[in-house]
Amino acid sequence: MVNPKDETFLKNKLSSAQSILILLAQNPGYDEVAAGLSLFLALKKSQKQITIVSPSAMTVEFSSLVAVDKIRTKIEGRNLLVSFDYVEESVEKVSYNIENGKFNLVIQSKEGFPPLAAENVQYSANGGKADLVITIGIEVAANLGAFYKDNPELFKEEKMVAINIGEAAAISEKMAGLISRTGLPVDADIATNLIQGIESATKGFSQEAVGADTFEAMAFCLRAGGKRANAAAVKTVAPKPAPEWLEPKIYKGNTQI
Repeated sequence: MVNPKDETFLKNKLSSAQSILILLAQNPGYDEVAAGLSLFLALKKSQKQITIVSPSAMTVEFSSLVAVDKIRTKIEGRNLLVSFDYVEESVEKVSYNIENGKFNLVIQSKEGFPPLAAENVQYSANGGKADLVITIGIEVAANLGAFYKDNPELFKEEKMVAINIGEAAAISEKMAGLISRTGLPVDADIATNLIQGIESATKGFSQEAVGADTFEAMAFCLRAGGKRANAAAVKTVAPKPAPEWLEPKIYKGNTQI
């Protein structure tokens, strides 16, 4: 179960936040991605600005999940970061000018040092902004890759909610409960993602952690129109009879006529 205080905090934040960032871990599991996408789709219906991001690109194993193409690999930031390998004392000055409607950043090298080569310059964005940050399956900051280092302003305790598996059989099980109790909208796509996450994490309900909450989550998803993955068709072949069954029979019982 989720701490009621955490649920109250999340519900209050969801009602007030206009921009929400959902963060998946580096190399997330199927269950984590399913749970994150389900929350993304539910929040999208609230007409808020929702972004879902993972440091890792999604692979073909996640292709059956609805909206997997919406997962980004970068946090859009307000700051453009220009980076290059720096040799101490090699830069004379940094200046800028605006010419023909273009902003030009000028980096002048000192005499005796080679000029900065354009191919060695890297560009990225940082300074991402969100009213609420929800992490899915992230136990330690290292699971965030460079996101934590590049966007420190995002990770302030007062605007973060972490959703981890805890004692549940699956994060998707926990997410189904959260969606239900916080009154977020749910449809067939959301429910199907959750079902797939639960079935993946529990290996078809064979794990020891499976309990009443797991089946309550499944019932909630099925009632919402969610579909289970199609089971592979199994052909039933009647066993061949033993050779003696094909031979003529002679009755040898005690009853005589």
